[in-house]
Amino acid sequence: MNKTSWRALAACAALFALCAGAFAQDQGSDAGPGGEAAKQAMIKKAAEMYRKGGDEGPDPASETEHYARNLSLTEQQRADVLKILEDRRKIFRESAKVRREFKEETEKLHQRILAMNEKVRQAGVRIDAKQKQALGQIRALLTKDQQSRFDMMEKERARMEAEFRERQIENYRREHPGEGPHDGQGDPMQHLPEEPKQ
Repeated sequence: MNKTSWRALAACAALFALCAGAFAQDQGSDAGPGGEAAKQAMIKKAAEMYRKGGDEGPDPASETEHYARNLSLTEQQRADVLKILEDRRKIFRESAKVRREFKEETEKLHQRILAMNEKVRQAGVRIDAKQKQALGQIRALLTKDQQSRFDMMEKERARMEAEFRERQIENYRREHPGEGPHDGQGDPMQHLPEEPKQ
């Protein structure tokens, strides 16, 4: 949950506390079961203010009515409170718009990343297939003795490549704690720097 959402919840909690406080002042500390029922009714009313306001914060008219009823506001005070709350709501609306835009843009970005990652994966598959084909074609040109030495060379090359890949992955994990070298798709080496030339 983002900070704005937490602030909205805090404001709602404060409104609940105000409801309970107003009730306690009216009924006294020994209100009993009936007092608890009234308190819950006020909490429900405060929640209704947020429901009406939706993502734009509490409904100014409902909230003003709440203050007017519990604080015995004059007509002028009621008008001033409504103006203040309507002005506050502008910020709620701006924040709601930003959050909607953020959600939309991050979803687009996520889809682009998935599409690009699939391209990387497919490229890795093509590279592996072409490499295997090329090595097979080269080996077919060799004599039996040359093929034996070729096989040893390829075995050593595969060992060195595996060690290099593992070293790069470990380096990435040290530099990016809590993250993997990739998101589980595609070739992780596509996301790693090239081995420095000696």
